[in-house]
Amino acid sequence: AANYGTGNVVVLPVTAGDFGEVSSEIQHGGRGPNESRQEGPHAHCALFTRDNRFVVAADLGIDRILVYGFDEVGGRLTYQTWVATLPGAGPRHVAFHPNAPVMFGVNELDNALVAYDFDRNTGELRVRQAVSTVPPEAGESTAAGIQVSASGRHVYVSNRGDDSIAVFGFEDGTLARTAVRSCGGVWPRSIALTSEHLLVANRRSNEVVALPLTENGSDLGDPVASVTIEEPAHVLIG
Repeated sequence: AANYGTGNVVVLPVTAGDFGEVSSEIQHGGRGPNESRQEGPHAHCALFTRDNRFVVAADLGIDRILVYGFDEVGGRLTYQTWVATLPGAGPRHVAFHPNAPVMFGVNELDNALVAYDFDRNTGELRVRQAVSTVPPEAGESTAAGIQVSASGRHVYVSNRGDDSIAVFGFEDGTLARTAVRSCGGVWPRSIALTSEHLLVANRRSNEVVALPLTENGSDLGDPVASVTIEEPAHVLIG
């Protein structure tokens, strides 16, 4: 688990649906150039690699993505390596390509989607490409959620403020933005994919909406369904 307020990453064992005592804890340190948002570490995401060998943590407050080795038996984290983002970028979330050794990271503060080459043996990350999640004419905005299609051919990012969803193709190993569409509400904090729709948690309009995937996933249509939920912060498909 990543703890934004305290800036640490912890491991909690789960037995019969209940959380046990913390088995491992790593405290981040440092700060970034954005005085209002980066006064200290803010671990925003902790994600297992597909083989459970590593945990990748994005820390918005210190402009770093850190990689930890994971011992499944003891539930212990050990520092492995890290990669820096641009100063003030504010890395928020990461997601892995389903097949290729590639990881995607979304930066909240500079509205960037970054593709990284990922070494599955060492955990090392190397920047491959960075692209903007909003068009040049967009006003103040902060990137939020990220999803990768099951095929690995498309990446989706939500933009709060611009209230949009950016769609990127990744068919030749290079990110190319194919569409930027309305999120169907206000302040799209979290997104989730099904085989036919993108679900969007629009926090400030108090709803989760379903946007149909069109053009084989390279574009989005207008909302086809919605449900009212007070300030939805996260949407997850089990």
